[in-house]
Amino acid sequence: MDDRIIENNFIKAIQPVAIGRPLAGSVFAVDPNIPRHLQKLKIELNQMSDIKSIEWNVDGKIEKGSNSVLDLPMEKGKHLIHAEVEFKDGRKETTPEVGVTVL
Repeated sequence: MDDRIIENNFIKAIQPVAIGRPLAGSVFAVDPNIPRHLQKLKIELNQMSDIKSIEWNVDGKIEKGSNSVLDLPMEKGKHLIHAEVEFKDGRKETTPEVGVTVL
């Protein structure tokens, strides 16, 4: 399969969808001086346009949406995250899994 598309007369590479933030292996800490409900772990895809729907999978729990950013409550522990993305053109992709730790 050709991994390029033509857009506005330019050839553009299509990069596979992935979790762009946080990086795999990132470590975060809950701040005891900030109310817990105000602390969020921001998960963000490397692509933000042409998304029809997303199923975020966090530790086996599904969060559905169409936004390329997911704000999770900061829960202590090790977490595994991936997303299943459907694009407006009908393509479907699954991101590689990312592991993060919250202390």
